[in-house]
Amino acid sequence: METKFPMLLREILKQTTIPRIRISSLGPEYLNDEFFEVIENPRILPHFHLSIQSFSDDVLK
Repeated sequence: METKFPMLLREILKQTTIPRIRISSLGPEYLNDEFFEVIENPRILPHFHLSIQSFSDDVLK
C-alpha cells in the first residue's frame, strides 16, 4: 500500500503544472522506496532537508 506522502506528491504532479516542487524538513519516516521513486520526477527538486537528529533519542535529550 502506498504511503500518504508519496501519494500526495504523485497527485500534485498529476493535477498541476507546477514546474518546480521543493520539499523541505522531512523526517525519516517519509524515506521509503515509494518516496525515492516519486522524487525521480524532474519537477521535484533534488535538494531537501532531513531532520536526522530524530534518529537518536539520546541526541534529542
